[in-house]
Amino acid sequence: MVRKSNQIYKPRAILLRHNYLVTSQKILLLQDAMKTIDEHIQKDESEIQAAKAQGNESKLHHLEDELNSLKEYKEHHPEDKHDPNALELFCDANPDEPECLVYDD
Repeated sequence: MVRKSNQIYKPRAILLRHNYLVTSQKILLLQDAMKTIDEHIQKDESEIQAAKAQGNESKLHHLEDELNSLKEYKEHHPEDKHDPNALELFCDANPDEPECLVYDD
């Protein structure tokens, strides 16, 4: 909270170290933020081809896992076009994990 003259200003987003942006609804990695899940899927598909050409097996494995998670998320949420973050992907695949449970007070 920041005081501006006699008013109190609450920032809507906080920039943290390592280029993460925390808003009231999401944590975004600024350099990798995409507008839609379809853009992210296309990006991963092109990076998979590049990793195959380079013979980079570890990057290829990581990208294939991410691509599968994105496609699964899209299948479960066809109406949702935003690019999900890692926590959203994890909770979609593991809804009963403690990190994903929502409690009403």
